[in-house]
Amino acid sequence: MSLTFGAATTDRVDCGSAAGIDDTIQSALLWVRVTTLTGGRNFISKRRNASADGWRFSLLGTAGDISYFHETSLTNAEYNSNNTPVAVNVWTFVAATITRATLVADIYAGTLSAPAAEVTYSAETAGTGTATSDASRWLYIGNLDDATPAQALQGQIACAAVYSSVLTLAEIVDWQFNPRAGANCLGFWCFGFNGAGAQADWTGSANDGTVNGATFSTQSPFGTFRKVQQVRPVTFGMLR
Repeated sequence: MSLTFGAATTDRVDCGSAAGIDDTIQSALLWVRVTTLTGGRNFISKRRNASADGWRFSLLGTAGDISYFHETSLTNAEYNSNNTPVAVNVWTFVAATITRATLVADIYAGTLSAPAAEVTYSAETAGTGTATSDASRWLYIGNLDDATPAQALQGQIACAAVYSSVLTLAEIVDWQFNPRAGANCLGFWCFGFNGAGAQADWTGSANDGTVNGATFSTQSPFGTFRKVQQVRPVTFGMLR
């Protein structure tokens, strides 16, 4: 199960801006299936362009590259892939981390059969100064928190999580094949379990998501994990 975004550019899941997720997120992880590669469409964000604050994790261009951007007081942190990790109509795992103290970020991508690995970059700019506050921005999955959100991802998102810690590659790969709310998890959402109704935050932190426009989909990566994953046996932590 998952949610489909992009029938309207305003489609999104709005997870609010609780104190626990303001100015604290350092890792974001998602399983996505993109049906149209359009630059600037968002996996997850806590940013408003016009206000020059917050961060976004999104598609870059039309070839399948991805980008992480974080606004700062001096030089913005911006990391863009150049090895086209996202293919159309294929379930892809994407993750981004940023160390808020140094404003150094990393982007990772994997598939149902390939563990996540760090992408290669066309731009790799560490931020300088301090990160701008995202406290007044809403955490949007599948879009950007602009006054009129208009950058919906085109495709499905099956699950997502955000963490207050910078996850290691081993932790990222572990989550990739065993999605769950681990230590330092600020929000974890399994989309479609309540249809297109409210999307529960499975951490119990009440960062539940309100669906705006996105629709229920039977598309899911989960039924194929055990068949294709040869790296290790998989047990879904979220289904235990």
